[in-house]
Amino acid sequence: PPSPDLTEQRIGRLDRIGQTETVKIHIPLLEASVSHALFRWFHEGLQLFEAPNAIAQSIFEPLLPEFEALLGIRDATCRFPTLDELIAHTRELNQQKLAELHRGRDRLLELNSHRPHISAGLVEDIRHNEGGEELLAYMEKSFDAFGLESDDLGDGVFVVKPGDTMVRNFAVSLETQDHYHYPELPEDGVRFTCSRETALAREDVAFFTWENPLVQQALDRVTAEPLGNSTMIVIRHPGLKTGTVLMETLYVAECLAPRALMADRYLPPTVLRQVIAPNLLNLAPQLPFDDFESLRLDIGADALHKILDSQLIGLKKMLEKAGTLATAELGTLVQSARERADRQLQHEAQRLRSLARTNEAVRPEEIAYLETTREQLLAAIDSSDIRLDAVRVIVCA
Repeated sequence: PPSPDLTEQRIGRLDRIGQTETVKIHIPLLEASVSHALFRWFHEGLQLFEAPNAIAQSIFEPLLPEFEALLGIRDATCRFPTLDELIAHTRELNQQKLAELHRGRDRLLELNSHRPHISAGLVEDIRHNEGGEELLAYMEKSFDAFGLESDDLGDGVFVVKPGDTMVRNFAVSLETQDHYHYPELPEDGVRFTCSRETALAREDVAFFTWENPLVQQALDRVTAEPLGNSTMIVIRHPGLKTGTVLMETLYVAECLAPRALMADRYLPPTVLRQVIAPNLLNLAPQLPFDDFESLRLDIGADALHKILDSQLIGLKKMLEKAGTLATAELGTLVQSARERADRQLQHEAQRLRSLARTNEAVRPEEIAYLETTREQLLAAIDSSDIRLDAVRVIVCA
């Protein structure tokens, strides 16, 4: 095949089919043909049939137009008058890049990089946060809220499929018309489990973690649409006086930066919650988040609108106060994230500089890249902002 990587893949596949002897490669071809020229280029220039070559494709692709022009396949000029000269140039590049690749690999560092006490903690953290019963409970609520049908098949396996009442997008656009809010869900449903052990034993069952595409779409369904972003509730709360009106706000502190900077390591999207009383004090520390469903009173929409209109001036002041508090919290988050990022990247740059004095495998480009990344990351953190995500007016009766 006209690709070093694909050629190597086919050789390797042959070598894996239980061979007990050295694999001998026979390549039938016509002399003076394109296949013959390609064989010579692969064999004499890239040594592709002698040993694995990790950099062969990176040499092949830039020189392919030259090869095609030399053979008349492409209407262009070629720098190399003959195939032998192209092969000689390829062989020189191949030896040079293989040497660079070898120098860039520190086998002693690889052997000593694994720290079991650190990796064990990471593995345990992954297992603890991959979902489990908490994820299953959330998805069951999501399925119920948006009209999907789910059934327990036993042994930790469930099936979810579109229901007759499933919420759909209508007339949003020609592309999305009548599409499900769960694009990953086929008509006949999906079998899933939140148990890693079950998923490993059952190839026909999808493994749900918080990063599964269908789970991500369930989360986006809630966070990306305006439904529920503003609401009002009347409750009877033993700790609050009758007639008290509170405003609960959820701001999200965000650092919008290119993914390559991995700014989430230092400032992930963070919810900032405030519960503002009429005297503009923040009661959030004394009043933890609650859906208050068990305390909710059934009040008609007309009555709610009248209460809202009568408290509008005060509510605007409370919203302004909530924004001021969230901005102050953002400043604290930004300062902390900036210090962590600066300290870690400065330390890493200094480590590379020290290592470069004794190890030629550390290139100046790596240090320069780290410095540039640090500058861009700090600038991104400094430009972080808050976004008002949700407002709830709570009336105590």
